[in-house]
Order: sequence, then structure tokens, then C-alpha cells
Amino acid sequence: MPDSILGHTLKDNLGTSIMINKKLKNGRKNFTTAHEIGHLILHSDNNHEVETSKTLATTDKNFSPLEVEANTFAAHLLLPDDILMYQVLSNFSLTAITNTSKISKDSIYWRIVNFLKDNVGVNHNLAMDWAEEYKYTHKNADVGKTMLAYQMGKYNIRNFDMYKDYYSKSRIPF
Repeated sequence: MPDSILGHTLKDNLGTSIMINKKLKNGRKNFTTAHEIGHLILHSDNNHEVETSKTLATTDKNFSPLEVEANTFAAHLLLPDDILMYQVLSNFSLTAITNTSKISKDSIYWRIVNFLKDNVGVNHNLAMDWAEEYKYTHKNADVGKTMLAYQMGKYNIRNFDMYKDYYSKSRIPF
């Protein structure tokens, strides 16, 4: 597989195959695998090959609707809302979330932007500003001082308390 291709889904008379570029780092490989699975689940009606290449931008503005859906699926599969909220509100830095979720910082950044847009109701530019502030907060102790943590806490503090109780007794190794 050429270096420019991250992943490829093929449906033919032999069945369905997903190929992932073996040169990808783990975070990128995890996201690409989840992305291709998203194509299988969401776009099972399509009888065409789907290829994920490095030339695709990290923002959604240049993606086809199929790529946006597969990216959204992958992001939610690898980092669900409740886990994202728990980790941000528990003062996890971006690096700490990367270490626990095994996905790239860029994927987490866009996951945060889309979480803020979809759940908190802020516009794209403001969501990007808050995600940038969070991205450059390197110490776990300082995360709680970010606008992202403030907005997430304001958005759903009741659910956070529920998640905190659940995850403090959970199987998830933090």
C-alpha cells in the first residue's frame, strides 16, 4: 500500500476487506481502523471502494459526506462523550487522554471541537479557541482552569457526578 493511503475498504464478490497501512503509528492506525469500520457499518449500501488518504484535511470542510460520517463514527467509538467529559473534568491533559485512549492528539482535538459544537452549542471558532487553549495546557492541575473544563462542567455537572462515581469503581484503568 502506498504511503499516501492510510486505509482502504473493499467490497467485492469475495466479501469485504479492510486494509490499513502498516507504517502508521498506533494512534493513527486506531483511528483509521475505526474510520474504515465506520464505512462498513454506515455505508453498507454502497458498492464502491473507500480509501482514506493523507491528502484529506483534518477538518471536515474538505471531506465528502461519507468521510465526515466515518470520521465522526471513529471519534465517538474511540472516545465516547462520557469518557471525554470524565477525563477533561478530572483534569486530564491532552497528553494523558492520548495515553489512555491510544488515539492521536489531532483526533482528540477535533473530538473536543465537535463535542463543544454539538453538546454545548458554541460556534465553530469559539470551540476551536477553547480546544486550542486546552491543547496547550500541559499540566494536569491547570486543565481545570480552562474554558473547556468550565463549559463541560456547566453543561452537565449532574451527569459528571454520575460518571465520576461509576468510573471511580470501573474497569477503566486511568
